[in-house]
Amino acid sequence: MKMRGVILFMLSVLLFDKAYCQVNKKPVQPPVSAKQTPFVPKTKFFAVARAAKNEILIRWAAADYGGWDVCNKYGFAIEKYTIVKNNKLLEKFERSQPRMVIKPKPLVEWDSLVNNDDYAAVMAQAMYGEDFDVTMGNKSGVGAIINETQKNDQRYNMSMYGADHSYKAATFAALGYTDKNVKSGEKYFYRIYSMVPAGTRKMDTATIYIGLADYKPLPKTSDIIIEPGDKSMMLKWDFETNKEYYTSYIIERSGDGGKTFINITDKPVTQLNNAKDAPGLGSILYIDSLSNNDTIYQYRIAGVSLFGDNGPYSDMVKGKGKNMLSFTPGITSASRNEKGQYFLHWQLQDSVDNLIKEFKINQSEFIDGTYKVYKQNIPAAVRSMMVDSLYSSNYFTITAVSNEGQEKTSLPYLLQPEDSIAPATPVGFAAKIDTNGIVTLNWKPNTENDFDGYRVFKTNVKGHELIALVDTLFKTTEIKDTTNLKSLNSKLYYTITAVDRRYNQSAYAPLIEVVKPDIVPPSQPVLAGYDISDDGIKINWINSTDEDVVMHKLYRKPYQGGAWELLETFRGKSISQVIDKKGEEGKTYSYTIIAVDSAKLESEPAIPLTVVFPEKRIKTAIKSLDAEVDRDKRMITLAWAKIPDVKNIKQFELYRGDDKRKMSLYKVFEENVFAFTDNDLTVNTRYKYGVRVVFANGKYSDFITKNVIY
Repeated sequence: MKMRGVILFMLSVLLFDKAYCQVNKKPVQPPVSAKQTPFVPKTKFFAVARAAKNEILIRWAAADYGGWDVCNKYGFAIEKYTIVKNNKLLEKFERSQPRMVIKPKPLVEWDSLVNNDDYAAVMAQAMYGEDFDVTMGNKSGVGAIINETQKNDQRYNMSMYGADHSYKAATFAALGYTDKNVKSGEKYFYRIYSMVPAGTRKMDTATIYIGLADYKPLPKTSDIIIEPGDKSMMLKWDFETNKEYYTSYIIERSGDGGKTFINITDKPVTQLNNAKDAPGLGSILYIDSLSNNDTIYQYRIAGVSLFGDNGPYSDMVKGKGKNMLSFTPGITSASRNEKGQYFLHWQLQDSVDNLIKEFKINQSEFIDGTYKVYKQNIPAAVRSMMVDSLYSSNYFTITAVSNEGQEKTSLPYLLQPEDSIAPATPVGFAAKIDTNGIVTLNWKPNTENDFDGYRVFKTNVKGHELIALVDTLFKTTEIKDTTNLKSLNSKLYYTITAVDRRYNQSAYAPLIEVVKPDIVPPSQPVLAGYDISDDGIKINWINSTDEDVVMHKLYRKPYQGGAWELLETFRGKSISQVIDKKGEEGKTYSYTIIAVDSAKLESEPAIPLTVVFPEKRIKTAIKSLDAEVDRDKRMITLAWAKIPDVKNIKQFELYRGDDKRKMSLYKVFEENVFAFTDNDLTVNTRYKYGVRVVFANGKYSDFITKNVIY
């Protein structure tokens, strides 16, 4: 038998279709103890049937190698019962025939079949061959899977594959049966089971219920798609929809307008990948080689069923090959002429000019960006083209378009034109700051094609160095900056420049000033002291030193209690003293002062100053004060006279001072004493004397003074 070569041919299209059976690994037997019943493996069993016009065809199979192997030895039994007769359901089913046992035909009877049926040769080798090693030069794909599969599984898979594609071979292997003893108006129940002895292996029983009325024409293959190539045609059609009807397909082609068709495959084609999650599971692809690209070819496809009959031909599809470009153009260089114009240069073999419809130049700002058609309809013989409307960085590709519409595009080529022109200075630069210290800066956008971004600068002191906010460029026209409102500087200054992709920078925008919201009160003013004057109490203070102080407010209240009363407000910082003329004589008052800035924030009050408001004095109480110096006797005689109408005098007070000491109380006299001789003297000293009246009510008169040189 010429089986070895046939097997190698069949392996090139190997794959077992699961339209009617499921492949499982041989079950592993659990250990059997002395008290346990010996394990008997079990195999699932499947069957399908098809009603033809005058016969019923049945196929079945065991689901794994173990069941298939024992069934090859013991065979199968088929029982048939009539359920419906004359289109009426029988009250008692009729056994149509005795049980029929069929076994695979012996090897010697296969010779007549295998010589004309390659699938039968595969099945015979799988069932009766001593060896079933598969050696293929291709160690990947299906061949690699087969080489790694156990030999027994290989036998089983190849046998099932052959049965699926040759119904005649399936009947030789006791996997198919044709019942011609059938009538119209009847329906039959078939029971199919193995003859494997009990205890050897458990086998399911398959049942079929069918009659001639169940006949349905085989469906037409549809949804055929063709894709022409260079002297090739790819055909694609649906496999999944009709998989219950067809296991393979035949393809016919006509090159004479449909007058004659030839089968372009030696064997029916099938889907080689039946992995459930494999991409493209629902379709079959077949590539037909063509002798030229000028002839219009017509194709039709018919399915081959599990029972070996062909379905109707599909609708015809037609097409022809198309000339394909075997070379891709490439941009070789860019040049610039004396006018500053730029030219792209590319290359492609002149011999393919007759295949080219046009060239297209494509442009993008970025290498991985979107390329837009810059120029099209460029003649096939052209190999250079001027380009303008350039960005700072330009990526160009060249596309060759064939007469059939095929496109071949080059790799990107970078063209950077010379550029020393800076972008325009940004305009509309403005800023505002909120009470949280967030500065919002915005401006109008630049419109240059090669514009890249903005740089924003800042300084805390006008005239000092400008510092960029960040090292990178801002791409938006509004940003935010933050500042510490409690820092010493009360103002911020900002400016901005525009930068293009060649790093040319514009001039600085005019500096803008941002005044920080004032949340810090001014520093505390200090009360420096007081003086008693004829008009009242003179209060002295040191103003707050903060620049934004706009006023100081002086307050007074009674020392023994009461509310603070605003005496006076002083604008600016030029005034630092005031005379309080509104107090009550002899009453004690407390004074304080606060500073107010431009944000109306008030400082802490100054430490209070407490003063007794002076009583008013009688200026005319003493009429005169005379002094006589006697250096020989070392004395100065003082005499004073009161105004005649002054009454209620309690006493006189004499004050003395000199070059080194201020005038202070020196002597007190009764109301009727009007002279005093001073003997406690130092030569060459300038003395100053003063006399005033103390009245009975405790008030004082003005001083009358006299300067004496001794």
